[in-house]
Amino acid sequence: MKLIAIYRPPPSKKIKFTTAVFLDEFEDLIDSYVTDQQQIILLGDINFHYDSTTDNYVKKLKTMLNNRNLRQAIDEPTHIKTHTLDWLILREDDTSIYDIQVADKALSDHFVITFTIAIDRPKVEKKTVTSRNIKQLDHEELSNEVKAIAIEHSPNDTSTSLVEKYNITLEKLLDKHAPLRARTITDRTSAPLINADVKLQKQQRRQAECAWRKEKTTVKRQIYQYHHKRVKKTINNAKRDYYRSKISSCSTSKALFRLTSTLSGKSKSTPLPDQITDDKLPDSFCAYFHD
Repeated sequence: MKLIAIYRPPPSKKIKFTTAVFLDEFEDLIDSYVTDQQQIILLGDINFHYDSTTDNYVKKLKTMLNNRNLRQAIDEPTHIKTHTLDWLILREDDTSIYDIQVADKALSDHFVITFTIAIDRPKVEKKTVTSRNIKQLDHEELSNEVKAIAIEHSPNDTSTSLVEKYNITLEKLLDKHAPLRARTITDRTSAPLINADVKLQKQQRRQAECAWRKEKTTVKRQIYQYHHKRVKKTINNAKRDYYRSKISSCSTSKALFRLTSTLSGKSKSTPLPDQITDDKLPDSFCAYFHD
C-alpha cells in the first residue's frame, strides 16, 4: 500500500502556483502511481471547489480520475464555507477503505476526515530454538550418577582425549535428566534502550499478573498495578537516558541532523536513478551535459 499526501498551496503574490500548473503536476504524479499494481491512497488539500459542477478545472480533474479508474471518496463539504476542498482518492474497485466520516472538530477552517483501512498485520518472523528444563532436574540423583562415572582410559590417552570422554559422558547424563526440547518462538528484536533493569522489572510484573489472575484478590491486583506503573516509569526513564546519550554523542551538526532524521522515521534515499548501473552512470551524466 502506498499513501501519498498532496497539498496545493493557495495562490499568493509571492507564489504563482495556479490551478492549471497544479493539475498538470498532479496528472504526472498519478501517472507514476496508477500503473503500479499496489494499492494507492491519495489524500490532501486541493484548495479549489471540487463540489462546483461548472468549474472547468473540476471537470478536468474528474475526467482525469475517470480515465485512470480512480474516484474521489469525499462527496460532502470539508470546509466551513460548505465547499469540498479536501480529497481522498482511491481506485474505483478499492473496498479496503470504509467508515469515511467528515466532522467539524473546530480545529481549523477545514474539517477532520477519518476513515478505516482494512489491511493485514505484517507477518512476524518465527524461529526454532532448543532449551533444557533445568528447573526440573533432580540434583541429588544427577550428583550421584556423576560421582559414579567410570571412564575407561589407557596409557595412550592425553588430557584432551580424557576431557572429551568426560564431556560426552556428562552430555549423555544431561540428555537423560533434561533432554533438549525444540520450540518455535516469535523473533522480536528488543529495542536498544531495553536494559537489564527493564527486563527484570517486566519479569516481576508478569509474575505479579499471573498471581493476580490465579487468585483474583484485591491485594494481588494492587501488587500487579504497582509493578505495572513501575515498569512504565522505568521504560520512560530508559528512553530519556538513551536518547539523551545519543544526542550528547553527536559531535557535529551533521550527525545531529542524521540522528533526528532517524528518530523521525525518515529514510535516507539517493537522488540518483536506479535504472542505470553504477558503471554506466558517469557516462550518462557526461553525455547529458554534453548534449
